[in-house]
Amino acid sequence: MILYFGVWRDLPVYFQVNNDGLKVEKVSEELVDSFIHKSQLSQEKIILDKDTTFYGLLTPQEMEGKLSIVGGKAAHFGELHTAVKKLKLEAKLPEDAFAIPFAFYESHIKEGRIDKLIKVLPAMVLENDQETLKEQLEYIQYKIKRLPLSRELLELVKKKVAQSSFQKFRFRSSTNAEDIEGFNGAGLYTSKSAELNNPSKSIEKAIKKVWASTWSYKAFMEREYFGIDQNSVSMGILCHRSFPDEEANGVVITKNLYRQNYRGFVVNAQKGDVSVVKPPIGVTCEQLICYSDKDDAFYGEKEIVEYISYSNILEPSEKSVLSTDEVIDLTRSLSKIKKYMYQRNKKTLRKIPYYEYGLDFEFKLFGKSRQLYIKQMRPF
Repeated sequence: MILYFGVWRDLPVYFQVNNDGLKVEKVSEELVDSFIHKSQLSQEKIILDKDTTFYGLLTPQEMEGKLSIVGGKAAHFGELHTAVKKLKLEAKLPEDAFAIPFAFYESHIKEGRIDKLIKVLPAMVLENDQETLKEQLEYIQYKIKRLPLSRELLELVKKKVAQSSFQKFRFRSSTNAEDIEGFNGAGLYTSKSAELNNPSKSIEKAIKKVWASTWSYKAFMEREYFGIDQNSVSMGILCHRSFPDEEANGVVITKNLYRQNYRGFVVNAQKGDVSVVKPPIGVTCEQLICYSDKDDAFYGEKEIVEYISYSNILEPSEKSVLSTDEVIDLTRSLSKIKKYMYQRNKKTLRKIPYYEYGLDFEFKLFGKSRQLYIKQMRPF
């Protein structure tokens, strides 16, 4: 049985899971805060690695293995870049990607003496002063966004974007408290789009908003619950061209979540750019299991796709978000990456069976041709 107090759809809840199902009840915020506070007192803090000495933008090749310099999302993007290139897949990665390392963020918060404000946060947790804590976190975010960005960084990024054939770029959070073993961090931080020479959607605003999201109350409390030392947290940024007109998007888990140690990838997909991870209230995504993750006489030829739910935002003439062919192409491409990563990391996987080895991918279908883009990879 799992007992947990937390936040669900911005409501404080008591959450219970057992063999018969699950139970969710609304409770008071004070009860949730007290539960988290007590759990922290008995926890030994996890100090995250961060290297703040590297100044410069990193290419996808340079991101690989550099979690302590650019964060989890960018480091795994580097691994994904290597895999797609070596496997010669038809699937694409977002073009013109680069990463902004921790060093620029750390310089920013030190210049504005914001690091001093961060250092007093643990004391507020120990005192269980939630109102003051929330005010302090809001003030930290305000200070990060108000302080002018380093001219050096701004010129580096502008020059990089100007070299691209794309003028609109996406700036995505990449902390050392995200996409790491034991802490997923999905949905905790902010991503922002920017356009070269557009004051209302400037590169400077996008970078500072992503940095500031490190200190949202939700992100802070999630890290606190897992025992992460807040002063060891740092924010890098993964940047690449944006996708303003995507036809579909989704998430794939490369293991069967419904049957232990059994073949099958679980796919969640949605039309357009409607989020799968944080959907609007009342919106249901398409969920399915595809069994084409291994070539053999039965599954390889049958191309079995089993639907669990359908999107409720499709037009009456639309049967599904993804066609069967698109599902098969998607899962076969990701299967090749899974096999590559499994063989590469076999020594550190502690004898995890292949079918229990999971990777978490984000993908998009873009343009009228519905070109497959693999946007992200992380451990599941």
